[in-house]
Amino acid sequence: MDFGIDHSFVARTAERGQIVRQLQRAEAGSAHLVVIEALAGMGKSALLRRALADCGRPALSIVLDESDREEPGSAGVPALWNPETAQRGEAHELLEAAAARLEELGAGAVVVIENFHWVDDLSAQVLWRLLREPQHRLGALVVTTRPCARPDLSGFARHAQTGSCGAFIDLPPLNADQSRELLAELAGVPVGAEAAGAVHAATDGIPAHVVSIGAWLSQCPPGAGRSIENAVAHHQAALARAGHPFHQAISSMVRGLDPHARSLLTLLATAGQPLSAQQMAEVVEHPVELTVLTEAGVSEWDAASFGYRIRYRSVAVVLQALIPPEERAQWHQRVAALLGSSAGVTHRATALRLEPDESGRRRLVAEALAVARDLLTAGRPGESAEHLVSVLPLDTGSEVVVLLLRSVAHGADVRALLEAEPAIRALPPGALRSGGLALLRMRSGEPWAAMGELAQVVDLAAEENDAIQLFARAVAQAGVVSVTGSVPSRWSAVLARTTEALDVYLDGAEGTAGEVRGLRGLIATWRVLATPRPLVDPIEAIGDIADQLAQTPSAESAYLGIRAVRGARLHQVGACQSAYYELEASSQGLPGQDRLGAFGRSRFALSLFDAGLWDEAAAVAAQAAEGGLERGECDQALISYAVDALVRAARGQESAHRILDRLWEAPGSEGSPASRVYIDYARAWAAITAEDHARAIDALLRTNESDLGLACLGIMPLTLLARELASIGRPEVIASIITTLQDDSVPALEAPRRYAIAHARGLSRSDPQERLDLLFDALDWLDHKSPPRTTLSIAEGGGFRMQRALLALDIAGLVSNQRFAEHRTTGIGLAVWAATVFQRCGARVLEQRAGDLATSLREDAPTLASMVGPRSASAPATDPALRHKLSQLSGRERQVTLLIGEGKSNPEIAEDLYISVRTVEKHIAKIFKKLEVSSRREAKRLLRGAVAEPR
Repeated sequence: MDFGIDHSFVARTAERGQIVRQLQRAEAGSAHLVVIEALAGMGKSALLRRALADCGRPALSIVLDESDREEPGSAGVPALWNPETAQRGEAHELLEAAAARLEELGAGAVVVIENFHWVDDLSAQVLWRLLREPQHRLGALVVTTRPCARPDLSGFARHAQTGSCGAFIDLPPLNADQSRELLAELAGVPVGAEAAGAVHAATDGIPAHVVSIGAWLSQCPPGAGRSIENAVAHHQAALARAGHPFHQAISSMVRGLDPHARSLLTLLATAGQPLSAQQMAEVVEHPVELTVLTEAGVSEWDAASFGYRIRYRSVAVVLQALIPPEERAQWHQRVAALLGSSAGVTHRATALRLEPDESGRRRLVAEALAVARDLLTAGRPGESAEHLVSVLPLDTGSEVVVLLLRSVAHGADVRALLEAEPAIRALPPGALRSGGLALLRMRSGEPWAAMGELAQVVDLAAEENDAIQLFARAVAQAGVVSVTGSVPSRWSAVLARTTEALDVYLDGAEGTAGEVRGLRGLIATWRVLATPRPLVDPIEAIGDIADQLAQTPSAESAYLGIRAVRGARLHQVGACQSAYYELEASSQGLPGQDRLGAFGRSRFALSLFDAGLWDEAAAVAAQAAEGGLERGECDQALISYAVDALVRAARGQESAHRILDRLWEAPGSEGSPASRVYIDYARAWAAITAEDHARAIDALLRTNESDLGLACLGIMPLTLLARELASIGRPEVIASIITTLQDDSVPALEAPRRYAIAHARGLSRSDPQERLDLLFDALDWLDHKSPPRTTLSIAEGGGFRMQRALLALDIAGLVSNQRFAEHRTTGIGLAVWAATVFQRCGARVLEQRAGDLATSLREDAPTLASMVGPRSASAPATDPALRHKLSQLSGRERQVTLLIGEGKSNPEIAEDLYISVRTVEKHIAKIFKKLEVSSRREAKRLLRGAVAEPR
């Protein structure tokens, strides 16, 4: 049965090697047996095909199905014998026919039989003799099979396990890491541990099921509606359908079991939890024969709970679907009676739904409500929600739904509301209804719809505290949109109303005051961002809000989220060091599935990218992107994906372009243009690092075509656009960029703004000297910036190392083209430094360009002799010993030696070469050792003897 698993799904290196070795040994003469045993969907056939391809051996292939089980001799038709021979049913005739066929193939023939568990008894007998009698020239018999207790087949398994010419491969499921790797490959985006864990739990690592979920994700465009939760639900619904290959495989397996085994498996599947032998006997009302549970290989002993359970969740899904409809209620009633009133509430509710009983329904709902209220009062909202969800199919009245919404208001997972959406819509208008629906819209990645739902509530004064808390939770979540773009005009009024209601709430709040204060802090932050022209500096105002929450218990998540927002604003205006520490703190403290956590990590990755720390940027960006499928692919998820693709795109990796193209096609990206800003920015850097100026200009024009580009990325993309325009000979267009940079309404600190203006003005000038002077001014402004962290050198552009590296190329290129001899040493130093930056980042084209510039400038550089003055009479012009010493110097050591000859101090040399003083000291120590001198004076005296720079 083909499950559509690509043979490259997972490397399975050890198992493939085992098969290949057996096939290679088969050529020596003795018959080898390979048995590959695993449940349906584990990839037995895929593994076998890959191993045969690795080995390069032709094989006779036979694929069996259920119909072959009852047809004597059918397994060898037509590969080993013809139908007429099989119909006569004589073992010796089949053996002779098979031997003749193997003789035709020659020594070492390989026979492959898939689904060996369906082999008929006669064929099994003949194949056993072919295997055991060497005169028949069988090289290897390779079979795939599911776990099977047939006595006639157990001999094959034992022979493979114990024989010197056998290999038994019990193919395991994928582990969690393998499931995650496969899922990410299929989905086309990073997948976090939590999302991969949910898939692994739902599929038990069965490759066919992981592929099924990954294929669904790959077919859905990124955006609202694409999530792990929906993918798993779609997969499980497909499993329950009779036409699904896995459903058919399990169904055929069940039909081959005796009634006792079927009833035990049905019981375990219905219970959904481990049961002891005594519990099973109590339900089926006769002694349990435990050996029958192992026949099919789908159940196992669970030592932790001291009971038996279905080994694979997907098998349990199919087993439940196979229960006749008229029997399902009875099975759930039996399990409910076994587990008791509290633990069996879900089974009681399912039984009542299948076989309605009004009095029983009322009793169960009343019990569930009473238990849920007690749990909520005890501060256990999650358990309260679980009880209510179990009876929701029986009663969608307001009492159940309102208590469920109250549980969510106090911290229960929003997923509890998924099945209740129709009932929530039936509630009267108000904070509970709109808050619940808005949380559901946020979960499905639709923040704009959530905002619209919340805006319908115009008065919160009469609402109860639980309703206000639920509403505020929804407002706090929906407001994340404001950190990446504009918000609806009605949103400010929603924020104001919610703040007023929370102020009243906090006057009498006690137990949940910390959490509510956190919600209020987030909403206050959204109010600052929603104010078009704030009277107070937004960064300062947001910092004050964060400070107020710093010591508030139960508000840490909100506090870190607000720090992420502040860090993003600081990065936007160019305050790199402050931004670094804010974003680092929020990235480390907020969970991966938190939207503000993803936002903070994305901005942190951008700051690391700008600082030239691309490896760190890639790691942080991947963490941000991994939560997209967990939390629903809203605009922030698309942004996280784009930032994750940024480093790979800048390094020229083709996979990044595929991701960016897919994101561009996302249905939500047109309505949420912020994601497109980041997509274009990633494309721009891909073109910049490839020196594809036309593509870079196209992407940067789109990035900067609205105020949104400035709001998301600040002013630095404008300088990138100016560079690209200058590269194609269009400096006159740069004037409009300079005008934008000079506009004080565009937020930026003085140093980065002055740098950007100077760089753009320099690129626009036609006079080489004026151009060079402005570019040096730009360099000075950049070098006024503190590095993002203290471990980085100050004289490297602060948090704008990538901008400085590009500026270094511009200066070095101008010096080389215009023959500015007095700046040649500086040009060499800048080019070498830029090459080092690009090399560490992995931008190979730019690294090569910087290296070429450095080489060009060195070729025109003065000799050592001309730099140190007239030679001494005591040092002969052709002293071979001196030439040998000079030849031992590295390129960088020669640069330092030239500057020593000029009489420059260590700090001056460090400034000229853009390296640290400590590095200069290390170079000088090596120079002195190679020249065999002990002081600068001795070095200068020695150098005057050189007439030409040694090569």
